[in-house]
Amino acid sequence: MKTIENGDMVKVHYTGKLDDGTVFDSTEGKSPAFFIVGSDTILPHINEAFLGMKAGDEKQITIAPEDAFGLRDETQVRKLSRLFMEDEEPMIGQVVKLSMDKGTEAQYGKIVGSDSLHFEVDLNHPLAGKTLHYVIKVIDILKKDELEEKP
Repeated sequence: MKTIENGDMVKVHYTGKLDDGTVFDSTEGKSPAFFIVGSDTILPHINEAFLGMKAGDEKQITIAPEDAFGLRDETQVRKLSRLFMEDEEPMIGQVVKLSMDKGTEAQYGKIVGSDSLHFEVDLNHPLAGKTLHYVIKVIDILKKDELEEKP
């Protein structure tokens, strides 16, 4: 029976929960997800968890904040002029795309406060500071050498 190695494509079902049981991502009731094991599109601890698994295997893993999306950094909550919003009224919870300087990559942030002249935006990743609990179930494995043979 095939076991998963780096470079293999896996077809999986998964559920990600927070400490309080809140589901933040899941394939439950949807089509399975596909991942290339060892790629940078998934967290390193999830990549490691897949290694050696077989089709039908299920595993639970827990990832500490510093190994996932980092710890919250309160210096990443910024007070900005409403001029950044042009004619739009900032709304608490709204996700906005900001470019601080010309030539720099835009960042996404969540509006967490506002007054008549300013609004506060949190530039931390929404899962920063959170411990992540995943249940992953392998549905199928396509070995890396089989991937290379596909047109």
